[in-house]
Amino acid sequence: MITPDVPRPRRLIRTRDLRGFRDALVDLTTAGAPVEARRRLVLVPTVAAGELLRQSIERQALGARRPALLLPDIVTRDGWLARLRDALPGAPPLLTPVERVVLFEAAAGEAARRPRLGGAPFTIRPGLVGAMVDLYDELRRRQRTVRRFARTLFDQLRVELGMDRGSEGLIHQTAFLGFAFLAYERAMARSGRIDEHALRQALLRGQPALTHTHLVVAVADHPADPRGLWPVDFDLIGRLTGLAQVDVVMTDETHDAGLRARLELELPGIEEARYDPAPDGAGPAGVAAAPVLVVPPADADGVTPLVRVSRDREEELRDVVRAILARARAGDAAAPVALVFHRPLPYLYLAGQVLRDARVPFEAFDALPLASEPYAALVDLLLAVVRTDGARDAVSALLRSSLVRVEVDGHAVDLDDVAALDAVLAERRASSGAATFPGEVAAWFGDRPRRRGIDRDRAARAAAAAAAVAAELTPCRTADRGSDQVRALAACLRRHERAPAADDPWIERHRRARAAVLGALDALADAFARHADAARSEEALVAAVRHVLEAQTFRPRRDHGGVQLVDAMAARFGTFDHTHLVGLVETDWPDRPRRTIFYTSGLLTALSWPDETDQTRAQQAAFRDLLGLARRTTTLHAFELEGDGLVAPSPLVEFARGLPVVTGAPDARPTFPDETLTRARAPEGLEPGVAAWLDLRRRRPPIVEPAYAGRVGPRAPETYRVSRVDRYVTCPFKYFAESVLGLDEERPEMAGLTPLERGTLLHEIFERFYRDWAAAGHGTITPATMPEALARFADLAHEALAHVPGPDRVLEETRLLGSLVGRGVAERVFELEADAGGQVADRLLEFELEGPFDFPKLGGLARRTVSVRGKADRIDVFANGALRVVDYKLGRAPDVKASVQIGVYAYCAEAHLTARDGRPHPVREAMYLAFGDDRHLEGRLGRASEPPTAEVLAAAERFARATEAIEAGEFPPRPLRAMECQYCGYAGVCRKEYPPAPEDDEAAEPV
Repeated sequence: MITPDVPRPRRLIRTRDLRGFRDALVDLTTAGAPVEARRRLVLVPTVAAGELLRQSIERQALGARRPALLLPDIVTRDGWLARLRDALPGAPPLLTPVERVVLFEAAAGEAARRPRLGGAPFTIRPGLVGAMVDLYDELRRRQRTVRRFARTLFDQLRVELGMDRGSEGLIHQTAFLGFAFLAYERAMARSGRIDEHALRQALLRGQPALTHTHLVVAVADHPADPRGLWPVDFDLIGRLTGLAQVDVVMTDETHDAGLRARLELELPGIEEARYDPAPDGAGPAGVAAAPVLVVPPADADGVTPLVRVSRDREEELRDVVRAILARARAGDAAAPVALVFHRPLPYLYLAGQVLRDARVPFEAFDALPLASEPYAALVDLLLAVVRTDGARDAVSALLRSSLVRVEVDGHAVDLDDVAALDAVLAERRASSGAATFPGEVAAWFGDRPRRRGIDRDRAARAAAAAAAVAAELTPCRTADRGSDQVRALAACLRRHERAPAADDPWIERHRRARAAVLGALDALADAFARHADAARSEEALVAAVRHVLEAQTFRPRRDHGGVQLVDAMAARFGTFDHTHLVGLVETDWPDRPRRTIFYTSGLLTALSWPDETDQTRAQQAAFRDLLGLARRTTTLHAFELEGDGLVAPSPLVEFARGLPVVTGAPDARPTFPDETLTRARAPEGLEPGVAAWLDLRRRRPPIVEPAYAGRVGPRAPETYRVSRVDRYVTCPFKYFAESVLGLDEERPEMAGLTPLERGTLLHEIFERFYRDWAAAGHGTITPATMPEALARFADLAHEALAHVPGPDRVLEETRLLGSLVGRGVAERVFELEADAGGQVADRLLEFELEGPFDFPKLGGLARRTVSVRGKADRIDVFANGALRVVDYKLGRAPDVKASVQIGVYAYCAEAHLTARDGRPHPVREAMYLAFGDDRHLEGRLGRASEPPTAEVLAAAERFARATEAIEAGEFPPRPLRAMECQYCGYAGVCRKEYPPAPEDDEAAEPV
């Protein structure tokens, strides 16, 4: 009951704990006749909190067997503002979040163009525009105008002017932000729409006809809750004459943490009442006793820890599941259980996986990021095509997506088609956009229907599809209006999407995600068309689309019943017998104070920004409340490892000291598939597919068998690509995964050009340079001719990089041509040639070395004929017939003592040219040029002063031994160095439990 029971228009209702808080809300929202609920509106922090409150109301009504129940309107702050707008006659529509960002972007551009301002203090990007919106909103929500913001900060900064070099920059930033804020307000007025701040002014000018006259506030203010109410909200509540009754409900902990004092400033004269449960334990909660804290057994020193500490988050959740199942086996399966986290991610993903593995039903309410849905990832693939003008990797990734269907002449492009196109483009070293792919395929095949096992029709179909998709996306780069750019993207997405099968269990989630993504794109296009429809560059368009999608959340439909996954704020509204508080580490609990990126907290204090101690006190109070949420037991969980780093327990754990405790030993029974399937005896009742897999696993041979050392049996001789055999030397299993199994190497996601694209560009530019250099009658590059060589190379580089997006083009030009602080790749390569001297008579570029060659064995006492296919990047033929063999590497040079590629190229080049020309062609130099190493450009075989004859023969012999091992079927996971495993692209398929095989040579280092 609430005492005193004399009705008052404004009441602050205090409760002892969260159970009293929840029961007070239930009483307030269900009091009186059912029809009275129509006039009540309950403000909660999140949609999840509203759903839990609804369940608590229904559970209590069901227990009391009420004949009828009409629920009140339970909304968040945004929903409340929307209802106020609906109640205001003639109110303009509210701006959407997307429209506000577009308006702010235009306003920032307008401010940057002011003649006396001198431009913006930073590059205007969508992320920074979003931060500007947040700062503006917080200023207005704290009842500060733009002019007061600027005047206050100018007064603060002028004091430090001349003593602090950053003050002048902050004054410029403040002026820019102030002008941008004012420009936004003018643009909003012209748009005929309003935001929440203009709505608040309209509400105060003309009082709305409120449908809800009884407001129940179940959310704290903003220092106490990031989703709470702001000072202007309480000010509005106090000035809305249509509100007959306002009840603010809080716990004693929240009251004592400062909310009462702040509320007195915002709602002066508010009267205090007390909610107490009925005596003798017969109150609405049903149980008056506090919950007990379930703790682990005492350690070796006799100390009982307060928290169950696991290895990582997954093990932490597994411990929670074991405790839940142990209670279920003890006959407590129907008791409501909550798994409470402070940060929803990654728990919403991870907990769902762990609970499904243990077949424990669960229910979740929090929304997920829309950007994490597969359909949103499809937009990212399209944006990559837009950004790179259809570069090979971007188009291949798009066509490989299971969510895309592109038809050519009635045939859908499949994975085999894309693989064929990839192979052709790799052979052609194509680096241009998708529009050139059909020509590349036609040039490579000629009149042949197949070449090197690749089907021409498949490659041509994929090339036509790539060109068609790139053409459809061309308006994203060339359209005159931003809205048309976004609509071209959405149209391509709709045209080529592949829907899941009708019986796919994920089809409903796919449809909802699709609707959300397409709705976000359409909203962005409409916002551009309505407010700022200038064309965007590719980079700006990509950033705008990604910003919009990343700001959206997605609420998939989930099962009902079972363990409830709730965040700490929403849990306050639920009814639970048992709670498990997870993630109690210093990085999660408590939240770090949220600061604006533009100013320090010291400067913002003058604008009445709250002190960080207020937020700390509020979070401590909220945690103490959570400890008493459950009706029976509370368990605290933490973990030790976050990724590869150690994390410490949260300092909030100490607030649990002194609570009544009971020891709960962990249940060691197998629970999860990996535990039950690896037992000595197979479990009963397995699904047929699982049972067949388990039977196969149990019948596998012992790990000491040769098959587990990477031996697959004899293989027929073949034509060997030298670069791939070099990979065998680095790690035999890498060769097996790539060349035998045909697996693609996992590559890290990166901005800009991919390593393959960059390497292809470098090869292409150097090849064109040396051809042009020779055609102009030049031979060896000397110190005298180096300026001319650098100028020619720069012209070719600018031409080749013209199609590369702007930021990437600047980066690549700096890499190739250098800058004021460093030499470019071209200068370093030319200096090597100038220093080496000699008269170059001919240059063989991209020289193919193909056919059978005799390689030495047993120190030259035997020979082995191997069919080879390779391509030397450059062979310089000197006037005396000597050779300099050069191979380009994008990254660092390989270990020349172990690598065989350059040595085999040199060996084969000498044999081939000697046979062709009928005169000796001894190898003078053989080297790698590593474009990605700023310190060591060259990796040279042997010494610079002597021909590398012995080194070339040693590399040829190692090559012959490697091909023998390949034909013997020996592919052990034995890298040249153990550190290779850290960067391996095949780590996901490598079996690390293989015992080490005997070393083949001194360079091998078993793992």
